Amino acid sequence: MLFDFGGTLDADGLPWKERVFRLFADEGIVVARERFDPFFYAADEALVGVLGTTCSFQETVARLVGDVAAALTTVDRGVATRVARRFLDDALAAVAANMPLLDELARRYRLGIVSNFYGNLTPRIGGDLRRRFAAA
Repeated sequence: MLFDFGGTLDADGLPWKERVFRLFADEGIVVARERFDPFFYAADEALVGVLGTTCSFQETVARLVGDVAAALTTVDRGVATRVARRFLDDALAAVAANMPLLDELARRYRLGIVSNFYGNLTPRIGGDLRRRFAAA
């Protein structure tokens, strides 16, 4: 059984772009989709192939959100830091909430992760999550 990491195991199906958009809106940064989306895609693409395998999940999210914030130009560093922190907290909570289901599935199926992450997913998925997939 295969799972996607970015938006599935870490967000119950909500894509990263949507999550970042909503978190900025929660901070009062309301941007039209046609303006926000290209900034997000550019920040996302800029990370592909440039993050080393030692770059943490927290650093990955901070860089992505920081690059989006820089493109928006009206966002101060404090807002970007709060958005990145909430994004990370929400992702870790979603992963934790999915653990019981993964445990149940792992008893019956081999589990795997497929993702178009930035090249640093394996060390980022965390020990508890990694064990569920490594044992398969």
